[in-house]
Amino acid sequence: MVLNDRLKMLVDQVPKNICGVYYLYNDKQDIIYIGKSIDIRKRLIQHFKSLDKKEIKLQHFTHSIQFENTGNELIALLRESELIKQNLPLFNRAQRKIKFFYALNKEINSDGYHALIVKKIDNSGNEIISFTSLNEAKDYLFYITDKYKLCQKINGLYKTKSSCFQYSLDECNGAC
Repeated sequence: MVLNDRLKMLVDQVPKNICGVYYLYNDKQDIIYIGKSIDIRKRLIQHFKSLDKKEIKLQHFTHSIQFENTGNELIALLRESELIKQNLPLFNRAQRKIKFFYALNKEINSDGYHALIVKKIDNSGNEIISFTSLNEAKDYLFYITDKYKLCQKINGLYKTKSSCFQYSLDECNGAC
């Protein structure tokens, strides 16, 4: 297959032998695909000459290209993965799945104390850090709570009507 003039012009903008990450944009300048290659120009030619159904759609919707020279394949691989998770491009289906289910959130409780709470991710943007499992999230919260002498009761790790057990051991600063 021969590249049409529009796609050929896009490929010609990319220097030869560039190792890194590339972005394909639609006509609204939305990122529709993020890829990596040890030779971006050659990889773009493969995309644009392919007769695969997905690749034909990609050819149709691509209106501009940008790239980052990362210098080596490992950095390109890590950068590509990070960018796909951040941008969730339409044509990157495999890597765009979010594998984090729980997060540590900062909230203010009814007594006005700042609390660190483990919750399911709700994409509110209030997440401090995310985790793949509830146990992993709770273990991290226990670690932070112990390290900084925070209150297990306020952070939702110890259910009681009085002060937390850590306070009786002088391992909590006594907010409860």
